[in-house]
Amino acid sequence: MRSFGAWPLQLEGVDPAPIRLSLQWIREGGAVVIFPEGGRGNSDGSLKKFKAGAVRMALEAGVPILPVTIRGGHQVWPNNFRFPRLFQSVEVIYHPLVQIQQCEDEDTRECARRENERLAAIVRSAL
Repeated sequence: MRSFGAWPLQLEGVDPAPIRLSLQWIREGGAVVIFPEGGRGNSDGSLKKFKAGAVRMALEAGVPILPVTIRGGHQVWPNNFRFPRLFQSVEVIYHPLVQIQQCEDEDTRECARRENERLAAIVRSAL
């Protein structure tokens, strides 16, 4: 992944450097891809609980989020497989941009929880 310009982002880790690097990249006009589940989804294709990092970064950078549903990914690369299966199809569905907004008198954690639920509903709607 590094050869494509990617860097690992452990949102719950103790090293804030990847988050700072991502925010700097966004502010310079770049895009960041985050898998909000923190990895591959469940083996049946259902969603895991979204982590708050993407919403928090979007809030801090003042940028929208482009929700994407990947349908069939669990069949192409099951959790218990080391390599993806060949000749399986995946459908990628791009949803409209979502502007993350923190409500008055709402702390960041509550905003992230609320917005994560909204984003998960959007992604789930196309599964």
